[in-house]
Amino acid sequence: MRTSSALALLFAAVLLGGCAASPIKAPTLGAPNDLTRAEGSPTEVYTRIAHGAVRCWLAPGGALAGTHIFHADAESPAKGGSAEIVIHEREVAAPRPWGRKVFRIALAAADTKTSLAVENLALPDPLVAQMKADIHAWSAGQPSCTAGEGGTGMRKDPPPPAAPAPKVAKAKPKPKPALKPSVATP
Repeated sequence: MRTSSALALLFAAVLLGGCAASPIKAPTLGAPNDLTRAEGSPTEVYTRIAHGAVRCWLAPGGALAGTHIFHADAESPAKGGSAEIVIHEREVAAPRPWGRKVFRIALAAADTKTSLAVENLALPDPLVAQMKADIHAWSAGQPSCTAGEGGTGMRKDPPPPAAPAPKVAKAKPKPKPALKPSVATP
């Protein structure tokens, strides 16, 4: 209930903020609860961010690989496309491996754009700064992976898959000598 109420308040604030007469500023992601806007529908922006997060943060070598789980809830575009991305700690021993929530991104329609609310719940600030830079780039349709490589890399895309091991040629078996027909003598 608490999460639903918080999301309802967040979306109400986004909708009321959209009624202001001030011009829309370029997206920036500052403090954890800052709202920003991105071009495109919530479904489009969600797709870009989710794709980036899975390919960067949670990919092998990513800052959250093996230790965290990506979870998202998204409405259909026909219902507005609002979405929420949540990063959970991975609890291997738990029956459901979703541990506590550590990072959240909420997306909602705001006029012809999408508003984003980013909230850090338990990750280190230097990592969150890198994740916010990634979110900013992805929401604008640009490549980024500053939180890859354990949170220290500046990789644009995940590393290419490892080349398959070379095949070792097997020695050809030696041909067996042909059997000569035997002639029976009476």
